[in-house]
Order: sequence, then structure tokens, then C-alpha cells
Amino acid sequence: VKDDTILMMYGDILVDPIVFKELVEKFHDSKTEGLISLIEVSNPQEFGIITLNSNGYVEKITEKPSPELNLGNLANAGIFIFESLIFKAIEMTEKSVRDEYEFTDSMELLINQLNGKIIGYTIKEYFWSDIGLPWQLLDANNFILKSLERQILGNVEPNVHIFGNVYIGKDTIVRSGSYIQGPCYIGDNNIIGPNAFIRPNTSIENNCHIGMSEVKSSIIYSDSNVPHFNYVGDSIICENVNLGAGTKVAN
Repeated sequence: VKDDTILMMYGDILVDPIVFKELVEKFHDSKTEGLISLIEVSNPQEFGIITLNSNGYVEKITEKPSPELNLGNLANAGIFIFESLIFKAIEMTEKSVRDEYEFTDSMELLINQLNGKIIGYTIKEYFWSDIGLPWQLLDANNFILKSLERQILGNVEPNVHIFGNVYIGKDTIVRSGSYIQGPCYIGDNNIIGPNAFIRPNTSIENNCHIGMSEVKSSIIYSDSNVPHFNYVGDSIICENVNLGAGTKVAN
């Protein structure tokens, strides 16, 4: 790998796959030593902000700058393409004040060494999300569910209404009187209903019980119960949670 061109991506972002094609094409067309993806943000103080020169090449990365610096709103979008020189920069990187080896420091070294041979490319039009906060998980969930295909692998009792693209996993039972609107993902070995109302943009993992309750635009992780007259809206329910009767959880 050390002699090859490498594409890297942070593990806490989600992006439309077509972006990778665009970045690779831009990298090859530019004939540079590296490419850093950028995204316009409304809160630059929470990101690493990239400063470009007049030719679109990267001059500096400033982590979480104060608003007074007025460094613009082009943030590091977390996808990179580099030639093999990046590995030498990583080897030269020293620990930060947080006692960690930080990839941003490696990129800074490379930017200084190459003096204007790393291009910045702004992602536009396509979905991009930094997943550092719970509500960003909900945005990511909505994006992923857009490409969901309808598939029913479990057992659906009579008098169940299922609309749109809904995935129901193996050994899941949907009991009579339930109403499910896609896009919606329901994993394996769940019990849904009787008389459950599952609304769009909901993901339910495995081994859950959703009783006579309503769930909307939420993520429910495995081994959790929403059993009796509950409402869960725009929320994340973690593993091994049991909601008491009549509990409401919403934004």
C-alpha cells in the first residue's frame, strides 16, 4: 500500500457513494499529490476549516477556529486521496497535546512539504453528514432508508397493512391490526403488534417487541421493548431499553 495512491475516509461520516467517483475523477484531472474533500458548513467553529489559495490549493487547516478569525466555512469533509508521500508524513507526525497521533497534523506536514500541491474539492448537491451527535444518526438513517427495497422474510398475520418499501427480517412476527409505512427497516426475531403503528423512516434492529404503540422516524436498537401504549418519535432508543406503559419519547 505504501507505494500506491490511497483513498481514505473518516469512520464517522456518511456520504452519497457517487461522491467517491467525483473525487477520484477530480484527483486524476488535477495531477496533484493529494486531494482533500470540503463541505460548506454553517458552524465552522465545530470543524477543521480549510484555507485555500486563489488557485484552489490547500494552504492551511485550522481546527475549530473561533468566529473572530473569520476563516470561512469550508470544512474538512473527511475524505482524502493521497499519493504515497502521506505515509512519510504519518511517520514524522508527533503526538499532539492530547497525547494522540492526529491525522490532521500529518496532513499539515504534507501541505507544508508540498507547498501548494494538494487541492481542495467541495462536495455539492450530494448527501453528506458528520455523525457525531445523536440527531445526526437520524439524518443518516433517513438517507440509507431511501435506497431500501421491499422484502418480507418474516411472518405477517392477517389484517396487517404494509405500504411502501419495508424490510421485515427473518423470524419476525407482525401481528394482526398493525400498520407499517415505508421506508422502514425491521430486523430479525422481532414481535410487532398487535395493533402497532410503524411510521416512515423507522429502523428497528433485532429481538425487539413493539406492542400497541406508535413509532415514527426513530431508531430502536436490539433487545428493546416499546410494549404498551407508547409513542416514540424522532428518537433513538438504545439496546436493552424497556419503556413503561404510556411512556412518550419525542423531539
